[in-house]
This record gives sequence, C-alpha cells and structure tokens, in this order.
Amino acid sequence: MCELRHIGGIKGNFGVRTFEYLSTVSLHISQPISQVIHSNAKEIIEQQ
Repeated sequence: MCELRHIGGIKGNFGVRTFEYLSTVSLHISQPISQVIHSNAKEIIEQQ
C-alpha cells in the first residue's frame, strides 16, 4: 500500500537519469530557502 501526502509551503521538482538523481526543493515559511539534492546512489535512482 502506498500513501501520498502533500505538505503546504514546499515546492519541489526532480529529474532522473541513468546514473543520477537531481532534485530542487523550495521552502517558503518566513523567508525563501532553496536546496538542491544530488545523488548517484543506485538505490536512490531506482527508487525514483
């Protein structure tokens, strides 16, 4: 069983290539915070 939830105030995008996962996350609470997540771990790429 899968469960999907939405968290208000967070926006994100992601991309998956053969050997790479890249995601951007923007959090807007009191001031904008942006982060980039990069992984070349096989388990993360397969999960996405």
